[in-house]
Amino acid sequence: MAVTDKNLLDVICHAWSDIRKHKTTDDLRAQSRRWVDALAREFQAQYKCEQHRVFWRDNKDNQTHFRLNELLFDIFVCSVGETNSFQQPSKGLQFVSECHWQIECEFHYRNSRSAIIDMSKLVMGSATNKLMIASHREDPDRVLEQCKPIAKSCTGNVYFCFVAHPETWRQSPQDPSLHMWAESEWEPMDIQTPSA
Repeated sequence: MAVTDKNLLDVICHAWSDIRKHKTTDDLRAQSRRWVDALAREFQAQYKCEQHRVFWRDNKDNQTHFRLNELLFDIFVCSVGETNSFQQPSKGLQFVSECHWQIECEFHYRNSRSAIIDMSKLVMGSATNKLMIASHREDPDRVLEQCKPIAKSCTGNVYFCFVAHPETWRQSPQDPSLHMWAESEWEPMDIQTPSA
């Protein structure tokens, strides 16, 4: 089953719930990697077919065919095709045939430059869906306003999700909030988070 605007909320909420079940550490980098891993696994559960691939830093499933874990984005979901190998004619070579999701996560919340750079990466790809995830801030509307020209430059469906910064996970962190780019505006999407 594909991830669309109809079930994207569920995918994010399940990943968030998974993160909340585990004990947090002081290592913020490890915590943010754990978030990417949880979210990527949720996408992988939705794209189970042999023709689909989900790439992220800690996933070694694609080593056999692609010899890498991560492909351009923090999380990348695609369909694959196969072409002939000149060196080994009996063995096909896989290639990316269709891009479904490009996802970037940036938890730096004191400076928006990092989020702007990561969201700019989404403009470069041809995926049907693009998702930018950033830390909750005191001024989310300002960040969304800042990202409007970038969203306008993207093709496909564009989403922006705010998630609690890892250093707040020990307390009672704010639930994720999700927005969809529609008709040159960010539209909030209703999100229900399962209890941790």
